[in-house]
Amino acid sequence: MINVHSHHYDAQAEVLIIQSGLLHFQELLQKYPEAFFSLGIHPWEVDEKSESQISDLERLIKANRLRVIAIGECGLDKVCTTDYNLQERVFVQQIKLANELQMPLVIHSVKAHAECISLLKKCNNTQHVLVHGLSGKWSKWEEWEKYGAWISFGKSLLNENPDTKDSITRCSREKILLETDDAHASIEEVAEKARLVLKLEKDELQKLIKNNYAKFISV
Repeated sequence: MINVHSHHYDAQAEVLIIQSGLLHFQELLQKYPEAFFSLGIHPWEVDEKSESQISDLERLIKANRLRVIAIGECGLDKVCTTDYNLQERVFVQQIKLANELQMPLVIHSVKAHAECISLLKKCNNTQHVLVHGLSGKWSKWEEWEKYGAWISFGKSLLNENPDTKDSITRCSREKILLETDDAHASIEEVAEKARLVLKLEKDELQKLIKNNYAKFISV
């Protein structure tokens, strides 16, 4: 099964995309030669040196283009302590970089769905978007599907969250992807939870996720 967003190595994943910030990217690149990466500046890691951060991000992506398949996770987080205006500025820079390099975006959005989508539209984003970590009621996330984003489900399914179970049944099937994020679990565990809720056979779910992933990373 494809694991579209993970902070840990997952030996059971057919395709593994490890999320990395700038600091540990080179180490992870060498440590996991079979993995692919999304590389970006997380809202929690934004600082006043954003110009040099963006420059470093662009340099690392261009030097490792065969392994880095998406920019992110990036976005907005109204709960963290990082200055919100600074978050917006760095998010905009990453949207523009994604457009320039023609790469998909992986979005971190906490209590900022409308704001993230607004910035994507203002920047005339033309690249595919994945918003990761759906948790809770579909009404909070539905606007992402209307925007055209793919949506990944993970930890909240493992935790048997009833609202998340309802949400995955409401999400357009061609937009569903699966992840483990920072959970110490395998993608197969997440997939089994999703399969039971969606009432699919294992091979049906695997085919669905493979097709959705192929469309997401295509440019």
